[in-house]
Amino acid sequence: MHSEKVPYYILDLLQQVPSVTVQGLGRFDAIFHPAIIDSGRQQIKPPRIEPAFESNAQEAEEILPAYIHYVSGIDISDAISAIRSFSQNVHHRLSEGLSH
Repeated sequence: MHSEKVPYYILDLLQQVPSVTVQGLGRFDAIFHPAIIDSGRQQIKPPRIEPAFESNAQEAEEILPAYIHYVSGIDISDAISAIRSFSQNVHHRLSEGLSH
């Protein structure tokens, strides 16, 4: 089953697009942080992307299943099924009070 890999596909896709909607969960947005130069410590923090989440965004979006299909080669219907399974698992774990 591919549902356990869905979070990795979401994070990978956020490196390329500003937001990813997961059917049944909501929308993940990429917050881009530029590189930071700390002259006093002589350090440079590299640029990074931090995911944000909006649970009210429930519109269907086809980019995630298409991306999973493109990257992994699985059928689109299997990708949609994996996303659905992932969403259901998240809801189940939240209802049980689990965070991981």
